[in-house]
Amino acid sequence: MRNTFICCLLLITGYAYAQTVSLPLGWKLKQQDNPEYKDVNIKDDDWLSATVPSGWTKLGINKERTIGWYRLSITLPDNLLNKDLIF
Repeated sequence: MRNTFICCLLLITGYAYAQTVSLPLGWKLKQQDNPEYKDVNIKDDDWLSATVPSGWTKLGINKERTIGWYRLSITLPDNLLNKDLIF
């Protein structure tokens, strides 16, 4: 009984603070792997514009090459700054 109560309490607490934020359009895609792509300041002007979710074949990309990086710039509302976020 005690385990059930703790589990329910955790679920209720998590639900009380949950917030869904829709991500905007404007995804970018680069079909290759380069560790430098993780840099937030990297120039992505030559990256493909991509709609997410979408298959690579709609973008004219060969399915056999399966490595790619997606990027999206977002601005968080003030109430989400300095919070733990799950994407």
